[in-house]
Amino acid sequence: MSAADRLANALTDRYRIERELGQGGMATVYLAQDLRHDRRVALKVLRPDLAAVIGAERFLQEIRTTANLQHPHILPLHDSGQVDGTVFYVMPYVEGESLRDRISRDKQLPVDQALQVAREVADALGYAHERGVIHRDIKPENILLQRGHALVADFGIALAASRTGGSRMTETGMSLGTPHYMSPEQAMGERDLDLRTDIYALGCVLYEMLVGEPPFTGATAQQIVAKVLTDPPRPLTEQRRTIPSNVDAAVRQALEKLPADRFGSTAEFARALGDAGFMGTSAAHRPAPRTVRTNQVARLVPWAIASASLAVAVWLGLKDRSRSDAVEPIFASIDLENTGISGTGSDNFTLSPDGRQLALTVEQGTVGLAIRSLDSVGIRLLARTRGANHPFWSPDSKSVGYFTEDSLKVVEVASGSVRALCETPGGSQGGTWAADGTILFSAQQLGLLRTRAPGGACENWMPRARDDLRARALRPYFFPDGRHFIATGDQDVWLGDLGTDSLVRLGDLTRAEAVLAPPDWVLLRGTNGLMAQRVDLGNKRFSGEPIRILSQPVNPRGHTAVAVSSNGVLVRSAPATFDSAGPSYEGVGVVERGSGVLRRLGIGTGTWRDPRVSRDGRRLVLGGWNIQTFDLASGRWVRVAGPVETGVAVSSRPIWSPRDSAIVFQQAGAPPEIHAVSMASGTVRSLLQARGGGPADVSPDGNRIALESFLGRVHEWDLLKDTVVRLFEAPGPVTGLRYAPGGGWLAYMVGSGGGTSDVFVRRYPAIGDPVRVSTGGGRHPRWRADGSELFYQEPSGAVVAVTVPRMGAGFGPARTVVPASVFSDWHGDEFDVSPDGQRFYFLIRPRVRSLGLILNWHGLLQRPGR
Repeated sequence: MSAADRLANALTDRYRIERELGQGGMATVYLAQDLRHDRRVALKVLRPDLAAVIGAERFLQEIRTTANLQHPHILPLHDSGQVDGTVFYVMPYVEGESLRDRISRDKQLPVDQALQVAREVADALGYAHERGVIHRDIKPENILLQRGHALVADFGIALAASRTGGSRMTETGMSLGTPHYMSPEQAMGERDLDLRTDIYALGCVLYEMLVGEPPFTGATAQQIVAKVLTDPPRPLTEQRRTIPSNVDAAVRQALEKLPADRFGSTAEFARALGDAGFMGTSAAHRPAPRTVRTNQVARLVPWAIASASLAVAVWLGLKDRSRSDAVEPIFASIDLENTGISGTGSDNFTLSPDGRQLALTVEQGTVGLAIRSLDSVGIRLLARTRGANHPFWSPDSKSVGYFTEDSLKVVEVASGSVRALCETPGGSQGGTWAADGTILFSAQQLGLLRTRAPGGACENWMPRARDDLRARALRPYFFPDGRHFIATGDQDVWLGDLGTDSLVRLGDLTRAEAVLAPPDWVLLRGTNGLMAQRVDLGNKRFSGEPIRILSQPVNPRGHTAVAVSSNGVLVRSAPATFDSAGPSYEGVGVVERGSGVLRRLGIGTGTWRDPRVSRDGRRLVLGGWNIQTFDLASGRWVRVAGPVETGVAVSSRPIWSPRDSAIVFQQAGAPPEIHAVSMASGTVRSLLQARGGGPADVSPDGNRIALESFLGRVHEWDLLKDTVVRLFEAPGPVTGLRYAPGGGWLAYMVGSGGGTSDVFVRRYPAIGDPVRVSTGGGRHPRWRADGSELFYQEPSGAVVAVTVPRMGAGFGPARTVVPASVFSDWHGDEFDVSPDGQRFYFLIRPRVRSLGLILNWHGLLQRPGR
């Protein structure tokens, strides 16, 4: 159920939502019926990420101050509130069109009509200004036309967002204001804006009504902002001879760079528009004064990241200062165009030490590397990097190290040439590169290895380490001295020293992940947001208490990925989004065995979980809010069951019966219930209350259901006898149980803490001793339909197959069938396999299409928790 559906259900006695009208930068707008007053209204739902960043209560408190604005040219606020964190506000529904619609259709308005709209907007703004309210976001989209007259909408919304969200707004990928209509002081991030910023925006709107485009345009947002700051507008009379000279002069005065040179009120502006003798305060066509020095603009333009969603806060707080730590942190957004990162973790993007380039793992049929320069437009694919994952930069920012399924390689960014350094059996969790050429990296089951670029033998660096530490998947980061480093893994952070061949545990990350931020900070990202803590290298310990520098605007399960340069630039991904049904996905993908190419199936975004292929291999069933099937041949979706039939939200763990005649699934609740739905009749019947875990699999004869156990006590429900019996106990949570199709085995995975697990099998039905199948971690065991192979996913993300023993022989060695480059994240999503073992189906997380940029992140230390 979407947020809009939940809101509609909660407001069913007040509003009936009829349809969506459109989406803007801050809200989605719905046409609704006000049931109490029998009138049509526009119900606006604030974007969830904005509500989380701003704070619902504070936002509502601010916008209520605008409810008392009563003016014939101001669209009033009828109602506002929140439901389960979903913020809404209600305004009258206007039968008409927006000024944007009118301009898009007619290009230019007749001069008299454009002046009438401008005067009416000026009158509305003047009324608000007298009451201390500044609009801050005047643009054609916020001006509605009804019977030829103007209505200004969203009064106070931008003000409320600014006061409550502040600079954090740009973390969501939006800025307060639109570049075409932003005053220079607003573009430069001045916080104490006054009524003259509205006068500037109204001047821009009138300019566009008269000639068909705003006074300053450009291919990218940074080009527009640069012109706003430095260029004079082209005179209106040069573009349209019917425009009176006094109107041209009035608009130019409204567009002055310095607020002091503009009109003192909207009433003055309106009078000038009607005064044929008005000549303005300056000679015609003179260049507008420049409030920003040319060399300052030249220095800043490279940081204005090319993006349709650019947060103009790139320009916030920048002054001509020599000390970088005196500058406020600056937030912006990096548009990845239509490329998108494969996955959402820090392993998928890395920032060069000089802070000017990103190396990204992107989908090029399979996954490969791309370079995104922060001071130019476009993403450049590196064609020879097929299968790349876990990229890391050289100290000089000229080369990128990366890993494939079994090798460590280096690519030169300028030429694209690739060279292999050494083999990395089982893949890697990442590497780091010191100034003297030393590369330190992890390898499955071998701990940390090192080598030298451009070439050299790879040697084990961890001879003194404990076996359990050596077996961990550690991600290293060098300190600037090239000797000390941190290594993270299994929720611990370790301090290493190449000179002493030892690791010292710094602390427990408690469900967080760590990234080194030069010179000596560690950024901890987890459930409490983004924390920073200093490392005392001399005493080999953390120094002081951690400082929260960024709050987490979404459910804590959606970690934020971070990359940091040596000069104070920080790039972060938006945290993954979850709701009570699970994470959101953008589709299902299929990989042919051995191909390494993920092919997307035509499925839209949704909240799904637990993919399961039918026994005949023709359909896929997924849980989520509802149980749904997907026909793999036709692409047809069918909703099977869900809260409507059971009365309980969230359906999960769907399992096909042996002949695909029914689906067994679990409903959320306390305790959860197990249901079955007939595929023929659609009838849903309750079977059992789950005991310690939900249904994991139905036996081949259809008579028993294996039940997962988070306490390690595995049970089986005999449907014929209607009894539940204990099968065995394990030392940790047991999940993913799967009966071998022909009988004889029961596979499962056992969690061992820290998010790790291993795959085991036992003889069945005569339960024997456990046999460990995975050698270095594994999860999601899946059988081939003929029982000849068992598949599971390794920590690297690779799916492997082992041969099932016959007549007492052991399980065969693991063979990779889906490389890690397809789904390299250890927190990758569940998969299932076709009956013949040739196709593997994955849930695909939404690709990251933009990243957040923070310049001078150290400034966050002076104002933590923003």
